[in-house]
Amino acid sequence: MCVIDCVLGLPALTLPVALSSNQLPIGLQLIGRHFDEQQVLSTAKAIECLVNFAPLSLDFLDDE
Repeated sequence: MCVIDCVLGLPALTLPVALSSNQLPIGLQLIGRHFDEQQVLSTAKAIECLVNFAPLSLDFLDDE
């Protein structure tokens, strides 16, 4: 999150929407109006359904 979001107390979230050419996640940050958490969550859910971003594999953690 941005520092300004935290300072102003705005609801915000970041969700992955794609992978870069290096297979790193690219995120989209949503920021809402004061006390409008439901709108941020609803918008994120709609984007999540449209993008259909597959969960990232954590198999690399098994190599340690």
